[in-house]
Amino acid sequence: MALTLDELRGLMESLDFQYFIDPRRPLLRSGGKGQHGSYDFVLALQDDGNFLQLRTLGYQSCAADHRNLGVALQVLADFNYSLRFLKFGWDSNDGEVVAYGDVWLADAKLSQPQFRAIFGNFVVGIDGCYPRITQAIQAGIDIGRKGESGGDIKEL
Repeated sequence: MALTLDELRGLMESLDFQYFIDPRRPLLRSGGKGQHGSYDFVLALQDDGNFLQLRTLGYQSCAADHRNLGVALQVLADFNYSLRFLKFGWDSNDGEVVAYGDVWLADAKLSQPQFRAIFGNFVVGIDGCYPRITQAIQAGIDIGRKGESGGDIKEL
């Protein structure tokens, strides 16, 4: 009972979000503006629709030789420990910081309420975590969890 690209499109349309379809693979690209920034992200179907990943594009960057890398990685590790769905990664090759959420569908169908919860947690989470990650990279300061309240992300 994998998720098809047409079903994913229908789920996005139920949320009134605009998106672009990648013509080469089962991937939707979208974006939005939150309280703390503007974000681009993709929703990618993999493993014949049995796996769905939501992932940011151009979220943040912190080079391997950046003076505040240690603080930034500590903040990312704290988020990865404390958040349930949203996870962060750092690519040591180019410094890219990404946020992602992975959903194994296996033999289940993804309902509209489930998708709303998944998508909502993702978009509100990336906005809510943005100030803390930004401060860690730019100033080398961890402002703690007080900066994590994000709001709804509006379509760009």
